[in-house]
Amino acid sequence: MAVRTHMTTNRARRDENAFWYNRRRQETVSAASVVLKAVKQCIPMESALDVGCGTGTWLGVAKKLGARRILGLDGPHVPIEYLDVEQFEFRPTDLASPPKDVGLFDLAICLEVAEHLEADASDSLLDLLANSSENIIFSAAIPGQGGNGHINEQWQESWILRFEARGYYCYDFVRPLIWARVDVPSWYCQNIFLLSKRNDLSQTLSALGFYCLPDAMRNLVHPRTLSPIVLRANNPGIKRSARLLKSALVSKCRRVFLDGENA
Repeated sequence: MAVRTHMTTNRARRDENAFWYNRRRQETVSAASVVLKAVKQCIPMESALDVGCGTGTWLGVAKKLGARRILGLDGPHVPIEYLDVEQFEFRPTDLASPPKDVGLFDLAICLEVAEHLEADASDSLLDLLANSSENIIFSAAIPGQGGNGHINEQWQESWILRFEARGYYCYDFVRPLIWARVDVPSWYCQNIFLLSKRNDLSQTLSALGFYCLPDAMRNLVHPRTLSPIVLRANNPGIKRSARLLKSALVSKCRRVFLDGENA
């Protein structure tokens, strides 16, 4: 009886994992298809690297679009049975201590990964990307976006400035392209940029009919990201905690500045 229960539990866990990965694959394929088709119009894409690739869905789409050499890096937690690429195209890697060099590629991809790494490790991540390609598609979670294991959420401009210090130019043409698409996850709509060592892509993008957002609009919050944040802020428990914190701070300031209490 105990063996049967254990087998049932394992089967249920496998079914749950399969459902999660298949749902994530569907929404990721939608994003990757529209983004990579657009990017391919302005830069070569014969080879592609994805750092923090998960099951390699973006690389799988890149391969269908003509990429002949691909490589995905991510932790050993990624289940091999759900890979969207060949097993030899996936390299288990500790992204908290990434290698400095894995070869040169036409395009490097790193999406919603950097927020999972400490600041020092994220610098190493950016160095790896810069050493791997002159063209990078990058996104990372903004403050308050929420998600499991987020320890380094930064505004979009913070990451862009760090790439610019490494000699890249930011081309914010992907977000206008996907902003209103309900089949693309909101974190991509909100956070994704093309970084390139080329300083002449603006003319190419304009000729292709793409529109680049101005630098002043780098730090944007998508409505689908904002809604859960507002709901959390309107939670009665959070509101009560905020009132208590405010009251405690006011009382402390009054004692310090009016009554001369030591801080």
